[in-house]
Formats: sequence, C-alpha cells, structure tokens
Amino acid sequence: MSFTEQAPEPNPSPISYVYDVPSEPEERDIFLRTKGREVMVEYMFACTVDSNGLPKGPKARTLNPQEMEELNMILLAFSGIDDLTKETVKKINLKQVLKVVLNKIDTGNKRVTRFPQSAIDIAQNAWDRYMSRYDPNNEVKDWGVDPENALLGPEDTLVNSEDDGSKSPRPATRRRMPSTVTQSSSANAKFARPSPSHPIFGTNGMMRGILSGRSNEGRISYKFDPYFSRPNFNVFESNRCTVGDWWPQQIAVVRDGAHGHIMGGIAGAPNEGVWSIVISGGYKGLDEDRGDTILYSGSGKGSEDNTTDTPVVTRATRAMQTAHTLGNTIRVIRSSRSDWRHAPEIGFRYDGLYRISRVLTSTNNHGGAYIRFELNRLATEPPYNFSRPTSAERKLYERIQNHY
Repeated sequence: MSFTEQAPEPNPSPISYVYDVPSEPEERDIFLRTKGREVMVEYMFACTVDSNGLPKGPKARTLNPQEMEELNMILLAFSGIDDLTKETVKKINLKQVLKVVLNKIDTGNKRVTRFPQSAIDIAQNAWDRYMSRYDPNNEVKDWGVDPENALLGPEDTLVNSEDDGSKSPRPATRRRMPSTVTQSSSANAKFARPSPSHPIFGTNGMMRGILSGRSNEGRISYKFDPYFSRPNFNVFESNRCTVGDWWPQQIAVVRDGAHGHIMGGIAGAPNEGVWSIVISGGYKGLDEDRGDTILYSGSGKGSEDNTTDTPVVTRATRAMQTAHTLGNTIRVIRSSRSDWRHAPEIGFRYDGLYRISRVLTSTNNHGGAYIRFELNRLATEPPYNFSRPTSAERKLYERIQNHY
C-alpha cells in the first residue's frame, strides 16, 4: 500500500496524541515508527526558525500548551522503552527523531529547528540514555540531510520535498499495519467530552479529566482534557496523596500529580532528585519488590546489549543518585504488574513514602553492569491500605474500554 503524505494545512488543529501505546514490543515499534514520525514531521514544520530564531515558513508557529503537551507525550513514548535493542533503535528511527529535536543534524543551513525546552529536555534524556550505548561516537553522519529525510526509515524514500513544508515526503510502499495498531490523529480518533454524570469519565469518575477517543479502526485512545486543572507532579513528599489511593491507569496517576510520566517509571531531575517512581515488575532477578524494601534498577538493566562492566548512567539514574545524596522522600506507586504479593489486583496504588538507603552495582544475565537502588518505606508512614480497588471500582474498571 503506497500513499502520499499531505503537508499540514495552515493553522492546523492540535494533534491528538494516542496515549495507549501498545505494550507488545512489535506492535509498539510499528506504532512509534508511524505515529511518532507523523507527529514529529508535523511539529518539525511548526518549529522551523530562521537565523534569527524567528518562525520560518508558512507552517511555522508558536505551539500552544496542548500541542506542547502532545509533543512531549510522544517523545516520552520514545524515551520510555526499557527493552531497547540496536534493532529497535533502527526500526523506530529513534536516533533520527532525537537528533531533529536536539538540532544535531547538520543540514547545511537547509533547516534549523527550535523545539520547546520541555521537548528538548525529554529528547536529551533519551539521547543520554540510549545513544551513549548505541552510538557514543556519533559515527553515522547526517551532513546536508534534511530532517524530513532523517525521519524517514530505511525502507522509505523522500521525494519532491521543499524547505517550507509545502510539499511533504512520500514514503515508499509499506506493509499494512496490524488491525490492533492505529495511526490515530485528530482526523481519525474522535474525542468528545463526556457527560458530567458519566460514572467513569464524568466529574466524579475514576477517569475524570481524561478524554476517550475512538479511531475509525475501533481503537480506544486517551488524552488529557485541556480544560481540566492538574496539580504539579514535581513536588516532594506525598503531594496530597493518601496511602491507598488507587487509579485505573497511569494517565490517571499523572492527572492527580502522583507521578510525572505516563509511561516512564522515574519522575525526577538530576539536580533535584526523584519525586516518584512506579513499580511495574517485568525484570525478575533484577528488580525486587518486597513491600517495605524495594530494589529498583536504573536504565539498561536487562537489555541484551548491556554487556559492559561499566553501568549506563542516564538522567533518570542521576536523579536517583541525587535523591540518595539528598535523602529525598519518594512517592511509590505500585502497579498490578509488581511482583509483590500485595500489589493491587488491577491498576495503580499509592503505597507511601520511601527513601533510598543504598546504591548498588549489580550484573545482569548478559554480564552487563547496572545500578540499582535499595528503597525503604518510612517508619512514620501509615499502614498499607489494601481496600482498593473496591468491588464497585473493579466493575467500572472493566467498562473503561466501552468508551462513552
């Protein structure tokens, strides 16, 4: 199936980013390769500037808050991959996407981009996390390459593309995507506000402040309601969370300020420490959840490409190291995928404040060194509250995918 990608229309409506990234690796990679490229090409045009840093071209504009959030979310999807391999890096064009945002591609003055600082920070985090392992010397050069070309994959061909974006890249023939993966955008996934009385998405529902959209292919996706006021997540201590608070999905955890990333497990900053972590399991023998004591690993822990005796130290790892040095308290949110026997049956639960007591260096099954942190629950925290989800919440949870 071949198609011609259309250039963005003047003053386009904000892109609707699909938060429901497939968890199955192959489907996830296809999703990021297609949806990720779609979003990045759109915003590349918007963020093109001249030599004075002013918007250049008919598609250039200042991003509004919703667009900035959606751009950040797709970048977080790229930066939140724990099982990354060299093959995946190539498949999803990760390096090219990050280089466009970070303006690392030498285009010979053909195009210069200036993305919002928040997007640059996320891209830099991913660059530090991945490229220090996969291409530390930047051996693949891109001199004279237009960023649009860089965003195309190895099977694609760029034809008849001009600097102002009036003509767009036309990918070569692609294989059809599986029906379970949707290339949803504002033209496909349709979002509408639910009734305030809706039991799940309404004013008092468990998914309040979140819009549900359905694509033409039937896939359900979510995004934040831009009119819903959300608290900041970059706050230490409980940030108004109560032990036992429960959420159906991680996007709802972020909505309430308990955590800062819809996909990532660590919310923090290298110079400040860590505000929260999400325990999702999946790395038996590497991460260990014993309830009051947690062994939580840094990035690259289980990757088959991590075979060196020098641990990979990413921004997230540095944030954890800072939290240890400063003695930060860290909110711990457990998902149903945690290995602890008292993890929630479904969804995510706030289990209180922890503090890092030790920083350890361990070795994975491939002989690669990685850093992991021992966290201990504060003795002053109230007892665990396992009362949620309630039976009523479990029934509503099963209806979330029914949309509204």
